[in-house]
Formats: sequence, C-alpha cells, structure tokens
Amino acid sequence: MKKGTVPVASNEKACSRYGYLLASASDDKTVQIWEIGKKRTIYTYRGHRGWVKALAWSPNGTRIVSGSWDDTVQVWDASTGNYAFIHRDHTSWINSVAWSPISPRIASASNDQTVQLWHTSHGRELFPGNKVVFTYNGHSEWVRCVSWSPDGSRIASGSHDGTVRVWQGI
Repeated sequence: MKKGTVPVASNEKACSRYGYLLASASDDKTVQIWEIGKKRTIYTYRGHRGWVKALAWSPNGTRIVSGSWDDTVQVWDASTGNYAFIHRDHTSWINSVAWSPISPRIASASNDQTVQLWHTSHGRELFPGNKVVFTYNGHSEWVRCVSWSPDGSRIASGSHDGTVRVWQGI
C-alpha cells in the first residue's frame, strides 16, 4: 500500500509493566498516559505531526516509543514527555513498534515495506541517536505489525502481502 491510501487501523493501547498505567495512541496526534485506577490522564505527549498508530513501553516502564503517520518513531520519557530522540529513517508511515525485552533495541514496521532494528542507547548517553542496526526487506507490501519473541532472539513481522515472517533478532 502506498502513501496516500489509508488502511483500516485501530488506535493502539498498551499497559505499563506494573499494570497501573495505560498509554493510548490517537488520530489526534497525541499519546495519553492514564492512571487506570483513578481513570484520569497523567500526561499527554504532543510530539507527533501525524496520526499516532503505534506505541510500546520500555521493558523497565520508564519510556515509551511511539510511531506515527508523520514517518517518525519517537522515544520519550513516560512521566515528563521529554523526548530522547526521533528516528527518521523510514520513508513512509509507521504502523507498529516493539521494544526488545532483553536489549536496548527497537523494531519499527512501516508502509515503506521494511522493518528496521535500531539501538536506543550506547555507553553513558541516554539516547545518542537512531543508529539503524538492520533493515529487513522481506515483505512486498506494507508491514502492519512487528513483535519480539519473549527471549529477544527472533522477530515476527506481518504484512499486507499476506505473509508473516519470523527472523533472527540480531
């Protein structure tokens, strides 16, 4: 599917590691952090310029990665909204993001028919940049979803081409 064609997609929601916070992505270009028990918004992140269609909590529950139809993936602090960096290597909409359960890597899936793996940290710096480790080009149409195996060794990606690919997480 090429840019300009809008597939049907639901808004993304994810619970924090400890289960008392919920993040919701929206077509209004925001991500909201909710306190579940009190049913109130704690924070609204407004860093994207397009519909936010993907999000995931970091394994330690302190950061969020969000993907948008502004062609960016953004990593930011879940309590303050301070962004760490913006990943701009995709050439089309971001449909899915997944944080590795065991390493400082994120996978992002896009309408550009790729899944990109990239580092979120090196050395002492919190987020020095968006160094792409690997680009998976095995799909022939837009990539709708991406997920890591629980041990972080493999990645599964699903595409509009009707395939699910499972490959080494590098």
